Amino acid sequence: MNIKCYVDDKLILQASQAPVSPTEPVFAAASKDDSTGEIILKVVNVVGVPQTLSIDLPGAASISRQAKIQTLQGDPNVQNTLESPTAIAPVTGSIDDAGTQFTHEFPANSVTVIRLKP
Repeated sequence: MNIKCYVDDKLILQASQAPVSPTEPVFAAASKDDSTGEIILKVVNVVGVPQTLSIDLPGAASISRQAKIQTLQGDPNVQNTLESPTAIAPVTGSIDDAGTQFTHEFPANSVTVIRLKP
């Protein structure tokens, strides 16, 4: 992997790193937005196959069945360019079966954010 950072067409930073082979296919984090009460789940599927996960939120009193979801997914070798700026772009949608316990399939090579309403 090579990373090059430019400002005003001048190279200001360059780094190289060998690709990392993940030991786990999915990484996840949860947080709470104190202003809205929403629980925000962030899930990263780093492998090339979908992953179905059971979500269990035992500390949540109740969660609405409707949730907002935003997913960024694509081939890791595809890049956004000036000619194709949305080759990889987030897709917004909804989940109709959310709750304190539910199952969801996370697409291959994806980053997903789910906003759960109390």
